[in-house]
Amino acid sequence: MNAKDEKKEATVAEQLAACKLEHRDFRVAMLSVLEDLNETTEELKKLSMAIEQSVSIISITDRGGKIEYINPIFDEKTGYSKEEAIGRQSRELMFGEIVDERYEELLATVLSGTIWRGMVKNKRKTGGYYWCNTDVSPIKNESGEITHFLISQEDITERIRSEERFQHLSRYDPLTGLLNRSCFMKSMSEWMDSSEKPGDTGVLLLSDMDQFKFFNETYGHGTGDYILKNMANLINDVVERAYGEDIMTGAQKPFIGRIGGDEFAVFLPLVNGSQGMRIAEIIRQAVEGFNFEETDISITISIGVARYPEHGMEIKELLTKADAARYRAKELGRNRCHLYRSEDQDLDKAHSKLQWKEKILKALKGNRFEPWFQPILDIKANCVSHYEVLARMIEEDGSVILPASFVDVAEWFGLITSIDRVIIEKALNYQVQLGAAICLSINLSGKDMGDEELLSFLKSKISEAGADPRRVIFEITETAAISNLELAVNFVKALNSIGCKFALDDFGVGFTSFTYLKKLMVDYIKIDGAFIRRLHENADDQVFVKAMIDVARGLNIKTIAEFVEQEEVLKVLKRYGGDYAQGYFIGKPAPFSEIVKKVQ
Repeated sequence: MNAKDEKKEATVAEQLAACKLEHRDFRVAMLSVLEDLNETTEELKKLSMAIEQSVSIISITDRGGKIEYINPIFDEKTGYSKEEAIGRQSRELMFGEIVDERYEELLATVLSGTIWRGMVKNKRKTGGYYWCNTDVSPIKNESGEITHFLISQEDITERIRSEERFQHLSRYDPLTGLLNRSCFMKSMSEWMDSSEKPGDTGVLLLSDMDQFKFFNETYGHGTGDYILKNMANLINDVVERAYGEDIMTGAQKPFIGRIGGDEFAVFLPLVNGSQGMRIAEIIRQAVEGFNFEETDISITISIGVARYPEHGMEIKELLTKADAARYRAKELGRNRCHLYRSEDQDLDKAHSKLQWKEKILKALKGNRFEPWFQPILDIKANCVSHYEVLARMIEEDGSVILPASFVDVAEWFGLITSIDRVIIEKALNYQVQLGAAICLSINLSGKDMGDEELLSFLKSKISEAGADPRRVIFEITETAAISNLELAVNFVKALNSIGCKFALDDFGVGFTSFTYLKKLMVDYIKIDGAFIRRLHENADDQVFVKAMIDVARGLNIKTIAEFVEQEEVLKVLKRYGGDYAQGYFIGKPAPFSEIVKKVQ
């Protein structure tokens, strides 16, 4: 081989090496080689091997679009064998779902000598569809005439399906199928913004089940979820039937959502107060008379009713009034509907809050807030590498009070930051004692976002305690982060700068967009327990959790699954590639005195 041939062969080898790169890089290298079809036999062999082994779907057609060549992956992706494909029109096998106008635009582009690029939906021989990023490139002979076309397709079906699942997640509650909180609020807001007629009215129904917490704790979360699903279906059916009756003719479609644990909301556009109360009463009676199969539980519901615009022209105001009416319904004996009245600004409720405020202040003064620690399992290493720090209030008699009893009141009276500071300072001191191998995950309230004094406090206490900031993770809820996005981003950046990490808690419940993950730059997402509790037996939850894990991995974010209560759930998480697990199956929260024994 002379020097000229050696140089030519080296050039082709370099082009072929590029074929193993990205989809578009492959096309560029391929075109470069195809333009030199008169090269040596050795070069053609290498070219053939590159095409045959490509992960892209490759086909070559004549000028009229008749398929002359397909690579092996074509058969795998489309279901059409080489014998079935050769001689068929590419329009039929590879562009069958493209409308005529778009296909004509494709032909005009490539016949002009220009590469056409686009996303194409194709149908498999066996049924079902797949999506591809597609390049159609003209191939010219030595005279510059177009003789063939190179079609290169990259299968992006899984990415498209993931995006569709996330779109569903962004709107609907995964357990009940109703609108989630954020979408319900958005729907109400859009209706209010578009409602310009002076006479336009609407009614908001806000309900929850009487003593649901007792049922949930007594019969278990599985039964609780079963009741919630049936309750959602019941409310949805009742409202749909009511809208089908003559009295509701002309009204717009209602918005129905699950906005909290057992809280359901119904907004009835263009409905007056008497019609709204009528529907609320139908819902109450239907729930009272409903037979929850597989249980012997009798459920009742309390409903607060507020009218738009009489009781509020803003969402927050209307929700506040409906919530006050619901609270009054419970005070009046539960299992009833109550229309908001001005006197429903509850003195009894305020009195109860004041009592809790005094208890919290005494506990702060007596240094009776303590951090407890719940283990977080590294699934791959099968060892505990993290602990979540949880606040506990210790009564004077030594009994332990859980956060659910005092957090809301603490936030109401602006005491939550004081509690956070006590827990954080103690946790940082404990982190030093636990050693370098253990990370602590510390919760922050949504009210802490943008608190410059707290930010200075955190930095100084980390330094004073001698804690390793790389082993400190701060948790903020998804809802709090998104509602104060700019403040949250700045807060995260400030603590990232000294080495601290961040986790987004309750991920998926108020889900809006994965775009926020990029902006927040979090290191972990904690998948909400609503998706995890029955993961091993719920196909829908499996789809959502796998999708979250896959996308998080692509963004270099670790996942932590909450409420892992069974070994079967842990096995599914391990199969999906989850990073960490937390829940009673892993370990229950415990005081530091018990944790330090295990670590040592």
